Amino acid sequence: MTPRLAAAAALVLAAACGKPGCLRVAHPAALLERPYPVGYTTTRKLPNRVLATLQPGRYELRGREMKKDFMVYEVRAPQGYGYVIAEPGVEECSGDATGDDGTR
Repeated sequence: MTPRLAAAAALVLAAACGKPGCLRVAHPAALLERPYPVGYTTTRKLPNRVLATLQPGRYELRGREMKKDFMVYEVRAPQGYGYVIAEPGVEECSGDATGDDGTR
């Protein structure tokens, strides 16, 4: 990678990671301890557990990761930090978790 390309990539990453996003949950969803579904077959010997059940609403999106079989969101909720598996009714939304889309 050329130095110019590396600098451009760093700038894009810094801009993308600067501000937390928003995750909208339309129905109760599990807030998980680890970034994979409960009961998912993994090489890790650590079982996953549900930390809390998120109620419908908006939550602070801290990150996302596409795995081989599923997509997972890292969120901050009143109950703490955890992971939510992507499914119908769980989607990214514009603005932040407070509903501010920055258009004021």
